[in-house]
Parts: sequence; structure tokens; C-alpha cells
Amino acid sequence: MAQCSGCASIWGFEDDVLRSADAGADGASGDATADGTALDGNADQTVPLDAMSDAPTEAPTETGEEPMDGPAGDAAVDAEDAPFDGSAETSSPDAGSDADACGTVEICNNNIDDNCDGLVDCADPQCFAGFACIPAPTVGWTGPVELWEGVVPGVPPTCAGAFPSDVYDGNATPTQPPDSCSACACSSASGGACGAATVSFFDDSSCTMTCPDAGATSAQLPVGACVNLTSYTSTCATPSMTISAPAPSGGSCSPSGGAASTTPWAWTQLARVCGVPTPTVPGGCTAPMVCAPRPAAQFDATVCVVLGGAQSCPAAFPSKKTYYGSASDDRTCTACGCGAPSGASCTGTVKEYSGPSCNGSASTLGAPSACTPLSGKSEELTTATPSGGSCAPSGGQPTGSIDPTSPTTVCCAP
Repeated sequence: MAQCSGCASIWGFEDDVLRSADAGADGASGDATADGTALDGNADQTVPLDAMSDAPTEAPTETGEEPMDGPAGDAAVDAEDAPFDGSAETSSPDAGSDADACGTVEICNNNIDDNCDGLVDCADPQCFAGFACIPAPTVGWTGPVELWEGVVPGVPPTCAGAFPSDVYDGNATPTQPPDSCSACACSSASGGACGAATVSFFDDSSCTMTCPDAGATSAQLPVGACVNLTSYTSTCATPSMTISAPAPSGGSCSPSGGAASTTPWAWTQLARVCGVPTPTVPGGCTAPMVCAPRPAAQFDATVCVVLGGAQSCPAAFPSKKTYYGSASDDRTCTACGCGAPSGASCTGTVKEYSGPSCNGSASTLGAPSACTPLSGKSEELTTATPSGGSCAPSGGQPTGSIDPTSPTTVCCAP
């Protein structure tokens, strides 16, 4: 009955035939006719039982009857000629799979014509809004990437969507506040010396007239040196003199101050680089271009490539930006210094002797000394002491800078 069930399925009236066949097998219905036919339960016609046997439908039955004519017989013949799959309807196995291979949406980064319109990735209008043909990234560079650059205190956007990988975060343009420097100052001058005093000779008590025909009108009086005055005053009727203060020289001042107070600095620009796996096939673009996602709205409009260090940009990505990971701070203050002392003075003691070689009796005069009658024949500057004086301070100025280090180069397409 399994074979008959299959035949009945082909003819389209399986249930009726099975019911008739089951009734005949049970011997309870008596529906089989004397000439070996069975009654169809759906129509007033008989169907040869032999038609449901394994014998070909075109062969005579064992009772000598002719094969069944009409649509049912033809169907049986057709069914036997065609491959049997147990179904009333058959179809080509490739028809459904071809239709399923084409979708309605073009996936824009797989180098496949997903919607079977003959256009791949960037060449398909469905991809125009989100993808574009870009130069293939140069070997050694990471790309394509999208670049965000903002000012402090901006917050970089999250890497997501078509560019999910956070490739690099950097900084640029540090502030340059100068260090604060304490004022420079100088101590009083010290270590100076006093030079010679000058003795000037006159021929009156008020020291206004020079001696006539004198060999000289003045003489230098170094410390510890004896000067014979006879040759200077031999022609003077009323000899008198003045003594100047010894001349100060040398000395120095000690500087102080110029200490640096560090002022905090900060970056003024931030940068974030987000990446996508590097495309290696054209994806609907003309080689050497490749199909890549367009940057998100909050990023720069053009795609870029990135490489650590200070680099020259590839020709296809000429727009260069450099960002940094750290900075060195060599800010300080220039050293304080002091100029030469000024305003110092010297005082001394002069001894005037009665003898020509600083011998005999002596009287003491100060240096400097106002107009004084000359009574001795020789003089000696015995002491000279410097005092006072100051130095002009210098230095204590801010110097140095914040210098970015650890560069990374980002080069973008035009």
C-alpha cells in the first residue's frame, strides 16, 4: 500500500484511494467488482486495482484488460516517466537558492555585490552617504582613521560606529607661563682699594694762585711713598696746598635673589584618533583607491593616517598635524649679578715732615684736606681706607619654555 499511496498522491486523490484499498483489504466492504476493479469513493467510475501495482501502466493487466484511459491514466504514465519525490509538485533545486543570494541592502565594506545590482560597495548609491573612495594607506602607517581635535576643556568623543578603535590620544600647544622670579639685589661694595691722593700747590693762602716758574703745580701721593716738596714750591713766596681724597678702585658686591617660583602649565588642545581595519581591496573603487567609511559628524571631514614620531606625510595624505604625549619644562630665572661698585670713597692720613726725606718732625693732615699753608719739606700718605659704594643688580629674568615631546604625526587627505 505504500506504493499505491504514492501513486494516489500523484493523482491528487490519495485519501479516497486509501479508503477504498483499505476496505478491500479488510474484506468487509465488497466494493471490488467481479472483473477486478475497485470503486472510487469520489466519482462513479472504476479504477483498475492493477493500476496501483508495480507493473507499468501501459502493460495489459493479468485479466487481459486494457490500461485505463483518460486523465487518470495519463497522469499515471507521466508520473512514472518523471522522477518520483513523493510530492505532487516538483521544482528546480537552483531556483530558490539564486533568489536567496541577492538581498536588498548593499553591505559597503565586504567587496561583494550584495544586492546584485552590478555595483560593489563604494560604487553602489546605497553606500554614497557613509563611504567614499580614499587613497590606500601607505605601508607602515595606520589608517584609515578619523581625527577629532578640540580645545581644553573639551571632551573627546567616543570611538564607535564605523571607527570603533581608539588608536591614539594626544595633546598640542602647551601654555607658556613664565616662572616667577624674585628680585635681584646686591650687597654693599667690598674689597676695594684706595689709590694715590693728589697734592696741589699754590702761591697764596687761599690756594688760588699757582707758583710762578714752578716745575709742576701738583704731585701724586701714593700710600707709603715719600714725596719731596722742595722742587714744587721753590719759587713760591707763600706756599700753600690742598690734598684730595685718595681715589677708590676695585671692589665688588654680592648678588642675591632671582629664585624661580614654578607656575603651572597646561595643554590647550586635545586630539583623538579613531581607527577602522585597513581595507585591502578596492571595494568598487579604482585602484589604488579603496572603499572606507566616512568620518562621523563630530570628527574632521577627511580621513587620515597616523604614525608615531615626527614624520613627513605621504603624498596622498599631505595635511600634517603633530600631537604629543608629554613635554619638558626648562623654565627658570637668569642668574643675578652686580655691576661695578660706584659711589665709594676713600679717606687717608698724610704726614708732613720738616726734612726732605720724610724725616724730622711731622705734623698730621687729613686727606682730603682744604687749603693749608705748606710748612714742611716732604709728605707721605700713610693710610687710605675705602668706604661705601653700591652695585647695580642684573638678572633675575624668566627664561626657558615648555617643549612638547613624544610626537605622533597625523596626516590627512586633502
